[in-house]
Amino acid sequence: MIDEEAKQGLKYFSASEAIDEEIKSLVEENKVLDTELDSFRSLYTELKTKI
Repeated sequence: MIDEEAKQGLKYFSASEAIDEEIKSLVEENKVLDTELDSFRSLYTELKTKI
């Protein structure tokens, strides 16, 4: 019984680790998209002032 609970605990831990990595990846991707969006906003503002 303890062996089964230990295996179940390891499954939960592994799932948690995988989710943590996915969250980190999404946070980094979000930072990149924010940077790109800021760049596009800057270009838009620059073009808008030239018109």
